[in-house]
Amino acid sequence: MEVPHGYATQNRLETSYRQVQEAENLKAMRINQLCTDLVAIKEKTLDPVTYVRYVVSSLFDNLDVDLCQLYYRNDRCHEDLTQRIGCLIGFDSNNFKTMLSSDELVEEFVDKFSRHAENSLADSHQAQASLYIWLLKAYLYHLLPVTQDAISYVKSLNWYRKNFLAQKKQKFTTPFRLLKDEVYSELARSYHESDLDDGNIYVRLFHFVELLLVNLTSLSITPSASQLVAVSVLIDYYMQFVLSDGQDKEVQSLKKKLKYNHQFAQVLVPFLKRNLVQSSIDSTFLLCFEILSNLLSPMPEIYQDEEKLKIFIEMSSFYFVDLLYIVVDKMKNANLEVLLNMNVLQIFTELFNNDFIRVLCALRVNATDFMEPIEEKLKSFVSMTSVVDLDESFSNRIHSIVHNWMPTEDESSKSRARLFLKTISDQLANPYCVYPPNKDREQRKTQDTTLNTTPAMNQAHNKTLERSIFYKSTVPDYVADPWTQMYHLTPKGIDQVLRREAQFDYTKYRYQLAAHSPSKWQFRPLYEYLSHVSVKWSRHPIVVYLKRLSKNEVLGPVASLALQPSSPIKGVPVYGKNLPRQPETINLRFLSYYPVMLIVLVILWKLFSAFLHVIYVL
Repeated sequence: MEVPHGYATQNRLETSYRQVQEAENLKAMRINQLCTDLVAIKEKTLDPVTYVRYVVSSLFDNLDVDLCQLYYRNDRCHEDLTQRIGCLIGFDSNNFKTMLSSDELVEEFVDKFSRHAENSLADSHQAQASLYIWLLKAYLYHLLPVTQDAISYVKSLNWYRKNFLAQKKQKFTTPFRLLKDEVYSELARSYHESDLDDGNIYVRLFHFVELLLVNLTSLSITPSASQLVAVSVLIDYYMQFVLSDGQDKEVQSLKKKLKYNHQFAQVLVPFLKRNLVQSSIDSTFLLCFEILSNLLSPMPEIYQDEEKLKIFIEMSSFYFVDLLYIVVDKMKNANLEVLLNMNVLQIFTELFNNDFIRVLCALRVNATDFMEPIEEKLKSFVSMTSVVDLDESFSNRIHSIVHNWMPTEDESSKSRARLFLKTISDQLANPYCVYPPNKDREQRKTQDTTLNTTPAMNQAHNKTLERSIFYKSTVPDYVADPWTQMYHLTPKGIDQVLRREAQFDYTKYRYQLAAHSPSKWQFRPLYEYLSHVSVKWSRHPIVVYLKRLSKNEVLGPVASLALQPSSPIKGVPVYGKNLPRQPETINLRFLSYYPVMLIVLVILWKLFSAFLHVIYVL
């Protein structure tokens, strides 16, 4: 009997798949039996706190149980397991209610829940579809409610409010609590102040999320794949919560406080920086780069709402943009084939789209600093040719020529590199790649280049820079000097300027300011001397008469031409104090212009010649 072509290979694949399925079903059955035993001993346990600790230890502090390697599926075995885990430790379970009633139990649960991800051997693909992430998402759905149904459901509960403020300052005994004063209290200090404890019912729930983030990012030097996936999921839910719409006053109050409190950035920046620096181009680097991309660039629908986009940039992009320099340095020093195989270049090109380039321009960061080094690396790789050894035999050279006609792995890599090079080169033609925007960069774009953009992205790109929310000039906090009438920054205003949250608009004073500084058409030494003479003659009777005449409605405009405004200009913002204010003086600075100097020299030469002629005649 003739065996069909490929039958043996297909049979081996089916056998391997069945073996994997049987092994996973066996794990699910063992954990299902464990959950059954935990439910059975509940009636024999009188103390609910002891029972909660036993359940948490059995599920999350057990080396024989790895929820990150169990897929969340719809078959009967996995459905039974999911239902039992939800009854034991789900958000609506009695054990979870008991746990949230005590800070001590919350600390222990978060510690064991985080260490379960740390000790897991699952890869990122297994973790993303695992029961562990399903359970985490079930928690975050209620802890960070986004939809109106979730908010209404959480508001209908009251068990999580109990014993919160009374036990918030209790003594710390577990290993994590010994670090709380150094790590958690410093990073989350604002959440323990009275403005967040004014009766908002969601603060208690957010306290759980806060502890979970700190634990997941501080347990180990090198995080596991499950850890990074859990951090990524938590960040996604947190961003959705802060940027979501809603009518609930208490939720909006918490969101408003979170928008101006950057505790998440203070935790995540050192965590991502440490892992990006110490890791090579591996799965850890790739997961950290994906997390960084989500923190720098929001979802496409956020770009359509300027108010939400401004909030996202202020609370996230502003704090994480410096980490891109680390990523680019790693990519510059890495083998390009590794970048292609690990899909690092794909994430890089997806991040640097037209929307994100405009965000960088709004932050006054040049996108060329990140894209041009990668462009040069791709160009050198694409233009690299194989070196032919002149001493090799004729047959070997014929063999190499034949192989050059056939598609090889090297040619496939070069073909992919050309696609990424074309994408990056097209994006570098964007005028917003530099700050301030330069329209001349569009000349880089070749005629055969087209951008693959969606209608939603094009709608965002068509908005002019002047209308963009980032370039609306917000005046910082200042005080006006009573004598000079100049604006000086207060400590709050200095902080706003340093954070790039506000700035003075000098454009409306450009002509007045230009009158107090020499232009390129003026002779600087003569300009400075005439300025000194003008100040010296400020109290001359003629100048005083001109000042009085400048207030006349008829002759005022003409008399004002002969006067120089007081320096500095009234209302012009300055960043320092104790600047002397010069009085209004006569305008002699116009004599320092080169054409005027030439005319004056000609007149003086004519007068001198006439004087010599008169002396000669006499």
